[in-house]
Formats: sequence, structure tokens, C-alpha cells
Amino acid sequence: MSADEIPTIETADGTIKLGQFLKLANLAESGSHARELIVGGDVKVDETFVMRSKVLMDLRAAGSPNPVSGMWADIKDLTGPTAFAEQNRSIGHEGMLCIHPPHVPVINKAFTPTAADLERDWQLVEMMTKSVEAGHGATVFNGEMIDEAMAVTARRRLDRYGFAVPAPMTGTVKESL
Repeated sequence: MSADEIPTIETADGTIKLGQFLKLANLAESGSHARELIVGGDVKVDETFVMRSKVLMDLRAAGSPNPVSGMWADIKDLTGPTAFAEQNRSIGHEGMLCIHPPHVPVINKAFTPTAADLERDWQLVEMMTKSVEAGHGATVFNGEMIDEAMAVTARRRLDRYGFAVPAPMTGTVKESL
């Protein structure tokens, strides 16, 4: 398998064994389609949510920096892929496979961060950096608890879009105290 190929997961068995396969094949990219799991032709966004979540977890565990989801099959439907792409982004996918040109703008809109998203990421990284410098492993940002794991995600996105960001925390919080 070349680096340009992305295996797709289409069966329940494939979904269950994906993590093991990724480790054996040293791969960290995949798309999920769940064809075996769909009964009838009326596909809805939530029918494959559990499968897509499991595939995403396996991809992240395998070290995928940019996991992508499977595609939306109905060429004429623009409502379904919009909801599908938004849900995929909300659970952590960073893109989506696409073979139908009408879906490209919908997918790009769902996965392209806004200026406000990038500004929030920048502020989160700054707040977490200050927190670590003060010897804390977590802090409050806009009313929510944040920690280094969240800063890693924000740094990754900022880096992908060309922003130089503060380096990640080194050592442990106890070492910082």
C-alpha cells in the first residue's frame, strides 16, 4: 500500500479490527463508509456515528495527525453532507473524503476554521502557556477548564494554518513547581 492510498472501512468486522490493522500496517489514515451497517437506502447522519467515532479513536491512537471521515454518497443531497461534515468536525475529524464535486464547497465550509476559531485557538494556547509557567496543569478559559491536551489540538490547527505558536509544555507540572 502506498502513502497515497487511504483504506476505507466498510464492514462491522473492519471497524472492530481497524486499530489492530493500523498498528500492523503502520498506517494512520482511513475513511469510514459503513456500507454493511446501513439497512435500506435512507441514510441519515447519526446511523454511522458510533462507527465513525471508533474509527476516529483508532486513527488518533495510531498517530494520525489529520484523520478524515468517509464520504456522503447521495450526489444531489447537500443537506446530508452538510450535517455529516459538521458532525464529523465536531467529534475530531479534520476532513472528509469526497468524490462528488457539488459536495466540495459544503465540506470546505465545514472544515475550514473561521478567523474567530483561529483567534480562540491562539488565546487558548496563550492562556495554557501562562498557566504552565505559573505551575498549573489546568486553568479556566472562557468559563471552561482547559489543559495541555486542548492546547495541543489548538497548536496543531494553528500550525496547519501557518501561525507560529508557543512550544508545548515540557516536563511535568510537578517539575514546574
